[in-house]
Amino acid sequence: MAMEEKDETDSLETSDPARIRLIALALGGEVRLRMLGLLSSGSRNMNEIASALGLPLSTATVNVRRLEEAGLVECRPAPGARGTQKIVSRKYGRLVLGLPSPGGEGARVIDMPIGHFVKAEVAAPCGICTAESRLGKKDDPRAFFFPERHAAELIWLSTGFVEYHFPNIADGAEPPSGLSLSAELCSEVPFYDNSATSDICLWINGVEIGTWRSPGDFGGRRGRLTPAWWGVHKTQFGRLVTWTVTESGSRIESDGVVGSSHAALRDLRLAEAPYIAVRLGVDPGAERPGGMNIFGRGFGDFAQGLVLRVR
Repeated sequence: MAMEEKDETDSLETSDPARIRLIALALGGEVRLRMLGLLSSGSRNMNEIASALGLPLSTATVNVRRLEEAGLVECRPAPGARGTQKIVSRKYGRLVLGLPSPGGEGARVIDMPIGHFVKAEVAAPCGICTAESRLGKKDDPRAFFFPERHAAELIWLSTGFVEYHFPNIADGAEPPSGLSLSAELCSEVPFYDNSATSDICLWINGVEIGTWRSPGDFGGRRGRLTPAWWGVHKTQFGRLVTWTVTESGSRIESDGVVGSSHAALRDLRLAEAPYIAVRLGVDPGAERPGGMNIFGRGFGDFAQGLVLRVR
């Protein structure tokens, strides 16, 4: 097949510990390093990768999946001579990993289960799953008010928001120097569509921190943590997104796509309440209002809920 040239100026910068762990695991195998080298010249299908590296197809598939879980390659279906084939592309030519620093050692961290929201305004299509089953009927907003929602591991909605109240772990004696919120997210459409974009926004204490444009509602392979009973024709995993707020402004990071806003730490008025209000949502008036999936520890690729860090 004709190979698609890869722009080696593409780079990934991340300091998120969960993302760094996945990348480190992916880069720890000689086979996967050879795959990344092979893909530097362009996209290839699975048979071409296996043949070029002298591997059984099953071994090549397992290793490509590990690279995909770390976000280092992208897989897409394409017509083949005998049905559908999987095309694999390298996403980045450069990695910049932010390692722990003395300023990060004092960070206070809370991993909030995604079902522990205190407020929700949602519209169908919407729903909630625990690790064992779906709550309520299909596209029924009442499921967001069932007591069982606290065990949620996957939440999806087309418009609206969910809001969480984190205990205010900022130390009044020593004002925080930064705050970050990370979550595994993607767009929401029926079944899945890897190219369905959506604008997903974060507000903290009523202040808009920034909007992340999700590139898709992801499927086509099972999420690393997604339970077997959840059909493979449905949404399977998301992207790890991190919003960071400091006194100099805000930053959004996901797979090397970084945005920023003017919201600063002082705008959040952290000292004024015993909790920090965190709201994730999709505004129907957004440029691309494509819904939202939120993944917990038991769905998707990342074993976490909503992680708040205060430095």
